[in-house]
Amino acid sequence: MCCCVLSGERWCKDSDSAENLYIDMMLWRHARHLLEQVRLRDLGCFSAQLGFELIGWLCRERTRVARVDDFVTALKCLHKDFLWPFPVIPACSISSPLKNGRCRPG
Repeated sequence: MCCCVLSGERWCKDSDSAENLYIDMMLWRHARHLLEQVRLRDLGCFSAQLGFELIGWLCRERTRVARVDDFVTALKCLHKDFLWPFPVIPACSISSPLKNGRCRPG
C-alpha cells in the first residue's frame, strides 16, 4: 500500500482498509481520553505531532466528550495545564454592592 503525507493529511490508495480504520479508532480513543482528563496541552501536542485533525474531531465530538458541562472546573484545569496564573482582582476595584447601586437597603 502506498501512503503519502500531503499537508498534514494521510492519503492512501486503499483508504477504506481495516488498518487505517483501526489506527484512526486508536487515535480517536486516545484523543477522547486526553479530553476527558482535560489535558488540553497534551491533546494539542498529540494533534501537532501526529497530524491529527483536531478541529474536525472536536466538531464531531461537540455533543459528546467535547461538551463542557462544568465551566469553572474546566477553566481551573486549563490554567493548571498551561501553568497560567489565576486572575487577581485589585483591592481598589472591590467595592460594596451598596456603592454600586446594585443593592438598595431596606
